[in-house]
Amino acid sequence: MIYAVGSTLGMADAKRLVAAREGQHFRAVVDAAKLVPADAFAAGTVDFRSRFFEVRGRLRMNDVVIEERSLVQREGGTVRTVQREHGGFQSASAPQAPPPR
Repeated sequence: MIYAVGSTLGMADAKRLVAAREGQHFRAVVDAAKLVPADAFAAGTVDFRSRFFEVRGRLRMNDVVIEERSLVQREGGTVRTVQREHGGFQSASAPQAPPPR
């Protein structure tokens, strides 16, 4: 996605942005612009704010683990769940029941 939005952005530039973002997120376009050619982003076409976030949770009770992943959207002070996935997984160290006879 980053490679596609830059008018003169090369793949190496996009990879450099991704690597820098993994260390610390960009607060403003100017932070990212310091790492790429001056004309890489047309004014007003790029932004680093997001209203969408992924939230992950894990509950472990004895040998049962329940995991949930949610996509949430923030609008002002309101947060709503857009999508939710959940499942229960047996722990790898849990004793296995003998097979039925």
